[in-house]
Amino acid sequence: MINRYGFAEMEETNIFIVRNGERSLEAWRAGGFIAIGWSKARDLDKETDWYAFKEVIRQAYAADWGPVTPQSLALQASSAFQFIRKIVIGDLILVPVPGAFLAAKVLSPAYYDHDATDDDAWKHRVEWLTTDPCPRGYCANALQRRLKVRQTCVNVTDLRTEIIDALNRTHPVSFSEVVLAKAYEPVASALLNAIIDQQLEDLVAQLAQTSGAKAVRAAKNTKAPGDADVVATYELGIGNEESTIKVAYQVKQHDGATGITGVMQLIERMEADSEIVRGCIVTTAEQLDEAAQKLADENDIVVITKKGLVEWILMSGLKLLRPA
Repeated sequence: MINRYGFAEMEETNIFIVRNGERSLEAWRAGGFIAIGWSKARDLDKETDWYAFKEVIRQAYAADWGPVTPQSLALQASSAFQFIRKIVIGDLILVPVPGAFLAAKVLSPAYYDHDATDDDAWKHRVEWLTTDPCPRGYCANALQRRLKVRQTCVNVTDLRTEIIDALNRTHPVSFSEVVLAKAYEPVASALLNAIIDQQLEDLVAQLAQTSGAKAVRAAKNTKAPGDADVVATYELGIGNEESTIKVAYQVKQHDGATGITGVMQLIERMEADSEIVRGCIVTTAEQLDEAAQKLADENDIVVITKKGLVEWILMSGLKLLRPA
């Protein structure tokens, strides 16, 4: 799958956060690399064993550190071990920047740059995948917290879903969006299994009332042609003039797709009642079939399928704003 940054999601690779600290991010991006320090420990890439790796660092910095506890040594060495021994070609790297993060794909094993300064001796060649940083507002809380960690290098592969979601987003994460995602399936299931036709019509009438309408289930004994299940009346004030607007709803409890019959019935009722200025098909189905959707479009009929109905229920019940 290609995301909005133009690169394929890497399903089998690991993902790491690498902090640039005081190093020059401009140099990283211009040079196509990421880096950590440890210039005095030149043989770290030769050690695959964790204990031997720590010993190389201890000996290299013995004159600078003096005596060091095992816990302190392990903390100092852990980021270097992740960077040099665990990051491999193809892995995804996130580099935190103020209010956002950049992403890069690893192109080389770790190597020691003999010409580098102490701040960026150990490097990986990378391809920078993001020109514009991905805002932290696009990240779920778990990813936002992990982007704040102080370690120079940390594995965040367990947050793959959250990371790919952030990179694919076009707007910030919102509370209402998260609620909708979590509550969608139970509400959608209840619409099909825990409510009968008349109850669904009553529910649509209640939903219309949340937008300021006076809504009732339409009488079924009328001789008027066509059919409408709910009629919502809106009292509007336009300047000094008062106006009444009626919206007719045709409600269908279907699974799969809703056919053309309901659309035809609604159009007939609207043609017979000049006070009805707008029609709406509400269905628990995933969609209208092709003919029904075409007829609805041609007659300016609003279509609310299962997804829209679930969102309407949740938004009305929770009194939240619809996500941007």
